Amino acid sequence: MSDSTRPLRVLITAGGTKVRIDDVRHLGNFAKGGFGTLLGSAFTDRGAEVTLLGSEDCLERIRHRGLENQFHRLVSFKFYDELHHRLFGLIRDRRPDVLLMSAAVSDWLCANPHVGKISSCEERMSIEFVRAPKIIKELRMACGIKTFLVGFKLLSRAPNEELIAKAGAQVRDNRLNLTIANDLSKIKDGQHPVQLVTPEGGVIPIEGMRADVAQEIVDFILRRRNVAWSKSVQVTEME
Repeated sequence: MSDSTRPLRVLITAGGTKVRIDDVRHLGNFAKGGFGTLLGSAFTDRGAEVTLLGSEDCLERIRHRGLENQFHRLVSFKFYDELHHRLFGLIRDRRPDVLLMSAAVSDWLCANPHVGKISSCEERMSIEFVRAPKIIKELRMACGIKTFLVGFKLLSRAPNEELIAKAGAQVRDNRLNLTIANDLSKIKDGQHPVQLVTPEGGVIPIEGMRADVAQEIVDFILRRRNVAWSKSVQVTEME
């Protein structure tokens, strides 16, 4: 099947990674993967073949709600290393046309995860963390230039100028096609306002209920990836 006739291949990460402390404990974040699930459903509605790489609790909610048929494939992860390994395995096996990194990936990893269970007898416990490698930095090299890469930038109670600046830096530094920026404090009562930040510095706000915002984002991505770009190249004058 040629690229022009096959379904659009979309890969979405959703949910949050956990950080292993010992055999029975971990640290995590509050991400549930609901917005990534909505984005995947919106792509499916438009005829795309969607693979969702989701946290275990994200996929459990999908199955509990009977939404498995919204996706071509569901793949699970729990920890950072599982997300990394399975993401790049999926890229190698079936390079996506569109990749959305909506998962909340751990910024820090436990420096020395304990083998066994740390004793609970002590009154205090200190844990050292080290910076986790940025997965998003590896995506362009792994996917090539044809994949439409979408990053997410989430802050909380930050000035909007800071949010837009960090989203713009993410786009440029990681050679993305788009970053979806939002502020956690403004996501409430079913509303999910976002700002779409483009490599050339554009900022497109979208407001509304979560499902409607997801639909608008997908429509924007589909329009954007079909734009035929050109580049002016300086040439020396002919003598």
